[in-house]
Amino acid sequence: LGVVEKLQNQVTVARNTKAEEVDVVLAKEEWERKPLRHVLKCNAKQTVARTAARKGLLEWMAQNEVTEEQWEIQGPALGKNFTVVFFGTPLMGAGLADKCFKSLRVGPNSWQ
Repeated sequence: LGVVEKLQNQVTVARNTKAEEVDVVLAKEEWERKPLRHVLKCNAKQTVARTAARKGLLEWMAQNEVTEEQWEIQGPALGKNFTVVFFGTPLMGAGLADKCFKSLRVGPNSWQ
């Protein structure tokens, strides 16, 4: 994709994110830290290399039209717990995270 197409995709994602709905859900929850809408936490069943976790997430990101420049995986070189951070404005990053997270839903209270 060219620069213009990437920007158009980011604007579309940002426009489709309804911050008010997220605020209502967040207000009902008890959190140990302030929620970061542009961050997703990922857990592996067994210890894996961060590079392998990233490779495993590439297809999921591509299915959600998230380019490699729009996210990164953080965490230990080897581990079970990783953090995916989405880039862009706070609203764009949150929109990308929301889009990816929602794609995992397979039914009511059921996730991949």
